[in-house]
Amino acid sequence: MIADTVEASARTLKDRSTEGIRDHVHRMVQGFTRDGQLDECDLSFRDLRLVEEAMANMVVSIYHARIEYPAAIAETSKAGAGVDTTGGGHDGTLDADDKTIPLPRPSAQARPSTS
Repeated sequence: MIADTVEASARTLKDRSTEGIRDHVHRMVQGFTRDGQLDECDLSFRDLRLVEEAMANMVVSIYHARIEYPAAIAETSKAGAGVDTTGGGHDGTLDADDKTIPLPRPSAQARPSTS
């Protein structure tokens, strides 16, 4: 009940800052407490505080803003630089600029039948 309500109501938040989300989650849990919706459960106030923290962390992780790094901006501004539009993968070789570690390619042999 708490998780469903917090998650659904968080979608309507205009202030999605960490503090705004934490304040919202606190108000929601306090509302459940005030309305008596938690009167017959065995949760202590400590438990409710832990629930609040978990819910706030979950919502913050969903809505946290991602920054665009300067290197990524420069790379995307170059016309087609390093973009694989063929849907293919890594060719298994490393060149001087390549920092990736190639994964082994699957075997072309068919697996033996287990039946």
